[in-house]
Amino acid sequence: MQAYELIPSPSERGFIQVVKEARKSLFIAAPYIKDYGTKLILSNARVDSLQMLTNLNIANVTGTGFDIDALLSLWARFDVQVSSLGKLHAKTYIADSRIAFVTSANLTRGGLVENYEYRLVLRDGQLVSAMLDDMKKYFALGNIFSREKIEGIRADVTQIRNLQEALAKSDEVKHLCTNAAFGESCRRKIT
Repeated sequence: MQAYELIPSPSERGFIQVVKEARKSLFIAAPYIKDYGTKLILSNARVDSLQMLTNLNIANVTGTGFDIDALLSLWARFDVQVSSLGKLHAKTYIADSRIAFVTSANLTRGGLVENYEYRLVLRDGQLVSAMLDDMKKYFALGNIFSREKIEGIRADVTQIRNLQEALAKSDEVKHLCTNAAFGESCRRKIT
């Protein structure tokens, strides 16, 4: 077996390959997580535990590239440990210190299927083990979050998104009222 394999597009095949080969543990580092990626884990992984290194900063979790419910869904099947590391950019998926998927792809449909990403599967045990040691150091640098804390973040994210929607609607009304077709009557109602 080769020490490495370049994976053709899309990235999904290499990702599933690594997830399926994990027997004891799965370590995932990805700043962006969506339900497409977590569903692939749920349907293909055979491990009991999962370590997830991600970035739970406010810009990520309130943006469109992160789905907090997708992250929470992993607890339905796995013993999950989550660490949040600001400025995380690495995307590595490691099974049992034996095989690693190194890519530019986030744990999203875009990253795994739609985008032009680069993908490499490594099977060199020494290299993969060293990589996992590095990733665990990053994990330790981050803030550890329990399921309960992430559920609290979900409540906050819902509140923020509701406020964002209300502000967007408010801006739409202001924009419409500045349109000459609405005239002075619209301005009087808003002010």
